[in-house]
Amino acid sequence: MKKLIIFFKGLSAIFGRPLNFLTSLIYKEKCVICNKVLDSSISSYGLSGCSKTQNILCKTCAKDVEFLSCFPHTHFQDIKIYSACLYKGVVRQLIHKLKFNHKKDVAKVLACFLYEFYRKIEEFNKAENISCLSAENAVLVAVPTNKNNIKQRGYNNVFEIVKEFSNLTNIPYSKNFLLKTKNTKPQYKLTLNKRKLNVSGCFNINIEEYQKFKGKTVVIIDDIYTTGATVREIIKTLKLNNINNFFLITLSKSVQKI
Repeated sequence: MKKLIIFFKGLSAIFGRPLNFLTSLIYKEKCVICNKVLDSSISSYGLSGCSKTQNILCKTCAKDVEFLSCFPHTHFQDIKIYSACLYKGVVRQLIHKLKFNHKKDVAKVLACFLYEFYRKIEEFNKAENISCLSAENAVLVAVPTNKNNIKQRGYNNVFEIVKEFSNLTNIPYSKNFLLKTKNTKPQYKLTLNKRKLNVSGCFNINIEEYQKFKGKTVVIIDDIYTTGATVREIIKTLKLNNINNFFLITLSKSVQKI
């Protein structure tokens, strides 16, 4: 049976919707959060351009996501820092599944949430006659993680989101623009002051990648904003390297106080 399912899924990738329907009859996909059997006739769940949520989330769980306003929630050294969602409920569970449970496909739906938020920013920019991001004038950069974490997971969880987000926006990404030069302890285990010390001096710039994308707006993307220690250290690193045309977007903003 397993081989038959794989066979039909392979054909579906070539022949599209008719065989997707046939596959769904044989193998019922379930919501990654509540385990409810998914309705194969619903693909976007109200998320603009996000058909990639199909076979990941049910309609009910998708509606549980709480988006924030399209304005920066804070600034640091005049750099805008945005957050798309609150770090709770479905968003929190999905981030954990990608980060700790090896559910790599979850990156697709998290990228869709980020894309939904990004569309709000672009709509506001258009109304204010502010130039929008494009493949020609921007580059996406994931916050790097420890090499030990990559060995354990097999991937950088934030980079997986960035790749999917790039597919949705057509904005290119750079894998090694930002480098992590030393391994750090997990931030969630530390107090505010220890978080700052933990990430101090841990980032650097890949000069070759910088030259490749010189002149473009750099969009730094991370999964969670809690105290801001990581993003502030990144801002300091970029500015020390005379990079000033950038801003940061985190997928989520923590509701907890440290």
